[in-house]
Amino acid sequence: MPHGHTQPDVRGHVHGVEHHDHPEHCNNQDIFHFSLINNQLQRIRQVYHRLMMNTCPMFSGAASPTLHSVPQPETPIMPHLPRALLLAAVLPLTASLAVATALPAAARAATHAGELGLEDALQAALARNAATPVEAPFTASAWLAALPSIDASYLQSQEDLGTDETEIGINLPLKSPYLREQDARLRELDDTLAQTSQALRALYYSGLVREAAWSARIAAGMREQAERRIALLEDLAAREQALFEARATTRYGLLLMRQELVTARLEAADQRAQEQRWLGRFRALTGMTVLPADLEEADLPGQAGWQSHPELQLLDLRWEQEQAMLAAGSERAAPWQLRLGAKRVETPALDETQYGVSVEIPLGLLNSADEASRSGWREAARSYDRERDQLRANLAQSWQQLQQEAEHLHLRQALLEEAAEVSAEVRAQAQALRDQNELGRELWISRLIADLERQSEVNINRLLIGQNGAMRRQAAGIPL
Repeated sequence: MPHGHTQPDVRGHVHGVEHHDHPEHCNNQDIFHFSLINNQLQRIRQVYHRLMMNTCPMFSGAASPTLHSVPQPETPIMPHLPRALLLAAVLPLTASLAVATALPAAARAATHAGELGLEDALQAALARNAATPVEAPFTASAWLAALPSIDASYLQSQEDLGTDETEIGINLPLKSPYLREQDARLRELDDTLAQTSQALRALYYSGLVREAAWSARIAAGMREQAERRIALLEDLAAREQALFEARATTRYGLLLMRQELVTARLEAADQRAQEQRWLGRFRALTGMTVLPADLEEADLPGQAGWQSHPELQLLDLRWEQEQAMLAAGSERAAPWQLRLGAKRVETPALDETQYGVSVEIPLGLLNSADEASRSGWREAARSYDRERDQLRANLAQSWQQLQQEAEHLHLRQALLEEAAEVSAEVRAQAQALRDQNELGRELWISRLIADLERQSEVNINRLLIGQNGAMRRQAAGIPL
């Protein structure tokens, strides 16, 4: 090696790839890929060291400080090689090293996507569709019921010995104790309404996430079912084609098989399109590119039902708010009028300045109101009763339908599993009879297809049970 030429250090970086012998804070996949990288670096060290020993005799007599961990061969393994051959030996290893370095990021992305749950999807949907909060354009006073007012007057006498008067006053409409009580009630209701509205918003987006996720999962299951049927039909069609070419069967059977195959491919294409539509809706809603791996949720509590639905709570709170607002605008909540005044009296004999205060308190001891207030309260009560009856009927009907559907799906699942077991035994018997040439080919093929469809129905119905459970939680007002 020429004097002054430093040997490149391949321990730290190779083509921009950083090497760590002991990576920390890594998962199992990262540790596996770091191990792969370390093995590649060891191979590069060994090849580089051996090539340098053969191309430069001066290097063979002394150990390199940067490659001290590589064992020194006793005899040259290769003859003197040109630098181009050296690079040709090293570059493929560095290329494979770069590929191995890129694997952990993709593996982590796939792993993280699979580890996401429905709760993460809900939070993503809420953040993606967050609304800008709108603040009230005004503030409420704790004591004043309306804006203060100022009055001023000046009286000048036309007599020589008359009196001139100048008066100014400020009027403060103060809130009565009853009005302050209604204000406190409204503030408390406003906080509760905000919390209930947030819960209802979370429930709304939970329904959208549940619908999109489960619909996409069911469409994927039906697509997989169609693809399994395609694989079976393609195998049977190939056998039928071979028999037809050997003149062991008619073309009619081959055409029927092709027709079934085309029908299965059409069904798979339809289910694939349906799956993509629901995935697109899920992606637009949450921004996530893949569905969560686990869509199952906890079972409903024993006493769960629609009676505590957030929509009912919100309706009741709005009625309480309406009552408080009507009470705050009634005659009983009329403000107290406080007046602070100053008066200047000027006479030829005497000038005098007077200060005073006056209070006007309505006698609202009786819970009375005008006919307009009473009519407004009655109309609001009728509207509340009507909306509550409609909402309760809709919630009860949805809950009852989902409960009946759940019972039907569980009964259907038990029957389908039993039918699948029988179908598997029938298929085995049909195969045995077919092997003994005691069963017609058409009947044997129909048994194969029927068994495949029966097994697929079990899986699809299981997905429908999961979807029903999610929808029952939605009907009970339980968000993700």
